[in-house]
Amino acid sequence: LIVAGLARRREKIEELAETLKNHPGKLHAVECDVSQEESVISAFAWIKENLGSIAVLVNNAGVTIETSLS
Repeated sequence: LIVAGLARRREKIEELAETLKNHPGKLHAVECDVSQEESVISAFAWIKENLGSIAVLVNNAGVTIETSLS
């Protein structure tokens, strides 16, 4: 299984990939800030160019806006 892990802090994915290096498959770290459209477009372009088409997408990211409850 080939996985592209997207995160604002690419080094976090790289650290995780290092812990998985003795397991089957490959985890690629890709920098991506989901609050920036161009960052998302760039990340998916990299994936398509380097890894091919996407078979499964898991979205575990979000954008929050802090506000008071009052």
